[in-house]
Amino acid sequence: MTRTTEQSEPTLFGAAPAAQKATSKAPHNGTDTSKAAARAIEGQLNELERLTLRILESRGSRGATNEEISELSEDWGRLMTVPCVCGRVNKLRKVGAVVDSRQRRPGRSGRAAKVWTVRGYDGGQG
Repeated sequence: MTRTTEQSEPTLFGAAPAAQKATSKAPHNGTDTSKAAARAIEGQLNELERLTLRILESRGSRGATNEEISELSEDWGRLMTVPCVCGRVNKLRKVGAVVDSRQRRPGRSGRAAKVWTVRGYDGGQG
């Protein structure tokens, strides 16, 4: 059987990146501004970035630290390590989907950790 380069093949983590990108839809909360933001980043997010965004949306203004996102990801059916979460949050920050809420909570180490929120839940500080 001859394979073409246009076909996406499954990977260990699901669909190939090309297939993920083609179907990526950014979540929104239904407001006009949220829908506009979702359209602006549509096609730029992979599966784990969308999951991270959905987790943060579910937390509202309370937001979550990277450690908390990692812990919550298992409840959403996909365990992400803290380093994995850091990369997803960084991408979401770069595209303007999430912001530093300026809140801090202690992490497992006892040190203060940034609390991330979806833009719009940050009290206007993002």
